[in-house]
Amino acid sequence: MSKPLFSKPSVREGETKRPVNHWARLAGFIFLLMALAGFLRVFGLLSLNPVLIAFATSKWVQVYLLVSGFLYGVVNLFAFFCIATVWDKRHIVAWVSALISIAFYWIERALFWAPDQRGKAWQFMLALHLAWIIILTLFTRVDIKNKKLAKEDSNLP
Repeated sequence: MSKPLFSKPSVREGETKRPVNHWARLAGFIFLLMALAGFLRVFGLLSLNPVLIAFATSKWVQVYLLVSGFLYGVVNLFAFFCIATVWDKRHIVAWVSALISIAFYWIERALFWAPDQRGKAWQFMLALHLAWIIILTLFTRVDIKNKKLAKEDSNLP
């Protein structure tokens, strides 16, 4: 008789399993939400274009919002896929994507927001970006530690 299907040895049975990086999962989820926010910005701009025209928003501001929303979505979606596919350099892509996203926010806030809006909620956004940097730091630290452990385990006889 043949063995049941569930008792077949897996292809990776001889390999040591890499520990799960929960910080990577959290970072990937945040990148996915940020990509969704960027694409929703593009969708909102395209669907609410008559409203923006009614408020006499200049064409270059609309183009900026469209391009920045699209870039925000693409950059963060790329970071999500790099994290999800467990690419070796995923923490570098995550840092670059996060820094680009944070820079987009603060540049837009400084250049395009009305002066009476700039003074509101900056402490909250600063705390949110600091929390994001802490999450990325923990993700990077655990990822590098897991790579070192996997390398040490593979060097054992």
